[in-house]
Amino acid sequence: YVCGSRDIVEFLHFFATGTMFSAPLSVPNCIAAYKTLRLIDEHPEWIQETRSNMDLLTEQLKPLEAKYHIQAQTQPGSPLVAFILRDFPAVRVFAIARYLADHGFYVAAVNPPACPLREPRLRLTAPRGITRQQITAFASTLDQAMAATAGLKSPVDLDEFTALADLLGL
Repeated sequence: YVCGSRDIVEFLHFFATGTMFSAPLSVPNCIAAYKTLRLIDEHPEWIQETRSNMDLLTEQLKPLEAKYHIQAQTQPGSPLVAFILRDFPAVRVFAIARYLADHGFYVAAVNPPACPLREPRLRLTAPRGITRQQITAFASTLDQAMAATAGLKSPVDLDEFTALADLLGL
């Protein structure tokens, strides 16, 4: 619960860190996670297949990092890549995700408060069962999405929100 002016409450609702909004996993999600872990124990080769796909995905993203001045961030052995779109407006991040979905690729668009204010991102993965051709096609389609959404601007001035966040000590 937050007390404050409508502007402050609305600001916190959209731009506060994700830890302010949390909830436990549902029972079905816990059961699914447990079953997944058991299957991985039974099929250790799945981990290597996923790692090979992730290596290819990060390799395919490197030209896009340089072209658009963005960052693909991952940890060794992780099945996730955070494709950080620094200072991209939320409308553009969602438009890129929509473009990809319209072309058969699902990615999670992550915007504040689930990430830092100026670091929206796409959450990517390339699990086992995805082919090299699909990964290459994804990278090409992502490039097209980045180009197609280049002109989208935020209806809100991020500098104003950053100044307010600094003022509030967020």
